[in-house]
Amino acid sequence: MEYLFSNLTGWGQFAIEVLVILVGSLILHRAGFAVMSRIARRTHGVADKSFLIHARRPTELILPVMGILFLRPPLPVELNAMLSQLGAIILIGSISWLLVSCTNIVEDVINEKYNINITDTWQTRQVQTQVKMLRRIAVSIIWFVTFAMMLMTFPSIRQLGTTLFASAGIVGVIIGIACRPALSNLISGLQLALTEPIRIKDLICVDGETGTVEEIGMTYVVVRTWDLRAFIVPLSYFIEKTFQNWTYQGSDLIGAVFLYVDYDVRLAEMRDALSKILATTDLWDGKVGSLNITEATDRTLQLRVLVSACDSEKLGDLRYMVREKLIEFLQENFPNSMPKFRMEVTPSTTSLTAGSAGPKSA
Repeated sequence: MEYLFSNLTGWGQFAIEVLVILVGSLILHRAGFAVMSRIARRTHGVADKSFLIHARRPTELILPVMGILFLRPPLPVELNAMLSQLGAIILIGSISWLLVSCTNIVEDVINEKYNINITDTWQTRQVQTQVKMLRRIAVSIIWFVTFAMMLMTFPSIRQLGTTLFASAGIVGVIIGIACRPALSNLISGLQLALTEPIRIKDLICVDGETGTVEEIGMTYVVVRTWDLRAFIVPLSYFIEKTFQNWTYQGSDLIGAVFLYVDYDVRLAEMRDALSKILATTDLWDGKVGSLNITEATDRTLQLRVLVSACDSEKLGDLRYMVREKLIEFLQENFPNSMPKFRMEVTPSTTSLTAGSAGPKSA
């Protein structure tokens, strides 16, 4: 307390200088972003607008900290060391925050070029998946390195920070064993981003359940089924186990519709009706549209209708529509071609034979 009171004038001067630095850096920051905002309104790109959104807060923290560190007045040795360490920690965190914001900017730029809501193609889903996975991995690495660098600012635990940073030593081994599931999923995420067994909006079958890949996180994948159930599947599952990916080579799919009809059905007219139905809808991509007999039982014929669409959602709607339209066609034009049971009735013959007249009377 005696030291504080004896240096009250120095502390007041220090507080005023720090306040001037803070106000000046904030004014400079606001002025710079105001100029960049006016420039961004005249451009059509998404990079500058994304920078203004994501980089505003990190740079607002970086400028005052850098000003205090480089322009601070002379201070006592103890206070100078404490202020330098605190400023270094804040500066490391704010720079890491800015780097994470830069990953958001890169993702926004790529999403603008490959917008999955406008062009749902195989290449678009491939790029979207790679960007999301690599961004999450980059963010994890940035924060891990940031934590290690913050630890190295403390002399007493600098060795621990060096161990974490190098991922070696006893502490690194212990942490690696403790975080084995998380590290396994992180490595699996990197493998998924490079090998691409699944992508965003892929139609996959996991444990007998079919659904669409809705989200690929750092440790899990969200698979949404047709009835809006969400399957949460670990990333390691797609590396270690077998699953079906129906859109691996492309988003276009072929679907089947099965109908059961009587033997007197007219296949030529059924095929003409199918062609007219497909020609009147935008759900069909024009590639596959056929009708064939796949099975003949003692009572009915099984007809298989193959149709194709550019993605799984359109294929589902197309199959429902084709099934309904063909049934309506049969009901209106060939009701006798619907499945029915046959029964053969033959007249029964009764033979009458002449019998004896009875016992003779005496």
